[in-house]
Amino acid sequence: MGRLEEFRVDKNERELTITEYVIGAAGLFERLGVGVRLLLGQHVGGYVARWDQLDVTNADRPRLTCAIEDLRRL
Repeated sequence: MGRLEEFRVDKNERELTITEYVIGAAGLFERLGVGVRLLLGQHVGGYVARWDQLDVTNADRPRLTCAIEDLRRL
């Protein structure tokens, strides 16, 4: 599947809720900023999983709860 590099959240008045996980190198580039990707001139692949498509109950070994084809490609 790849590494979990980034996650996206919704911010309510009192709490943050994880809405998506960015999987693969695309998440790392997202964290570093779009400028790095543009500077390198590369398309970096990756996936976005909704919060319900990933089981993180074991933080050392997160696992998909769906087929990889069901994830959104970056």
